[in-house]
Parts: sequence; structure tokens; C-alpha cells
Amino acid sequence: MEPAIAIFFSDLRETMPNITDAVRYLANTQILKGGVLMALFFFSIARPRATVFSSHNLHVVRSAAAIVIAMFIGRILQLALPHRNRPNFFTEERAPDTYSSIMSSFPSDHAVLMTCISMAIFLRNRTIGMIAFVWTLAAILAPRIYLGLHHPTDILAGMLIGGGVAWAMIRAPAPAGLRATIEKLEHNYAVPLYFLAILFAVEVVRNFEDARAVARMVLDII
Repeated sequence: MEPAIAIFFSDLRETMPNITDAVRYLANTQILKGGVLMALFFFSIARPRATVFSSHNLHVVRSAAAIVIAMFIGRILQLALPHRNRPNFFTEERAPDTYSSIMSSFPSDHAVLMTCISMAIFLRNRTIGMIAFVWTLAAILAPRIYLGLHHPTDILAGMLIGGGVAWAMIRAPAPAGLRATIEKLEHNYAVPLYFLAILFAVEVVRNFEDARAVARMVLDII
């Protein structure tokens, strides 16, 4: 079934080249993917307060932890499960030398990351969260199916992982003493803590491309 879907979208891309170029631009522009979601995330937590990380039941800390754990689970599944070719493998558009084609298609790391962020936003602010989910589906995930970068089941699995991890992390009871520790860190080391938070946000927007490049370089050296 999914090879037939891939071929269908390949034919559709050929018949609508202008639309395909626009969708490809949307899919390749980081600020229109993670950038929009991070802006919505910051807007959802933007309230007058003395602290950021220890406020609202440690929502920012829990969200960051959920992102890291969800991405780790997604990557482990990509490496541990049998390799799955991307949909454009079934068409003349296959690009075997690219990093995307080398990594397994299942599950979609974009779906894991962006759904995790959207769920974190939703659990803080339902209205902004619904906007985040709609944007994730329409502007981030649907284009990846259309362009032949992922099968529908890749996207569905990634959404279940990202959304499930975010829900579990944010709803779970906080370990004893964690809030006091975070408050102390934010009080004593606010500047470096906020700087690291900015770096983390930038990496989220870029789907951790720089972090992955560094990790691959280290593994190659080892």
C-alpha cells in the first residue's frame, strides 16, 4: 500500500511543479518549522514571573527533558529496527548518498520532535496548543509525506512517541527536591542557564542538526 502511495505522490509532484517547489521550500526552511513552534512555546509560558525554569510545575524543564528523551527513543528505534527505505526509494527521485536516505525512515524524527513540542504547548495552554498541532500537521508533517520523505506510518509512529513522552513527562510527579535545585541554579547562575536554554532552543529549531553532526564526527574519530 505505502509504495503505491509513494508513487501516487511522485506523479502528483510532477504534475504540479510550482506547488511542489513551494512545499519543498516550506519543508526546508527551519524557521517555518521548529521556529514557529518554539515561538508558540515561549508565548504559551510568557507570563510575568520572577523565575522561568521553576515556574508552572517545572514546565520548561519537563518539556526540555521530554524533547531529549523522545528524540533518543526515536533514534534508538531508527537504529534498532530493520531499515526502512524512504518513499522516494520507489521513484526516480531517490538520492542514495544523502543523510536522509541513509537513515531509516521509521519513525519520523520530525514527527517525534514537533509533536513533542506541540503537546508541551497544549498541556500549558490549550488554545495555543491547538494552533501548534494544526501547524505541525499542515506545515511540517504533511509536506514530508507529499515530498516522499516519509511514509504515513512513519509520521504516525513519530507523533505517538513524541506526544506520549511529552504527556508522560509533564504529567508525572516531580522528583523530591528538584524544584528547590532548579530555583537555586536559576538564582545563582541565571546568565549561563539562560544562555544554554537559548542554545537548546536553537538546536530544537534546527532539529538538532548541529548536535548530530558533532556526534557523527566524534563517532568517526573514535
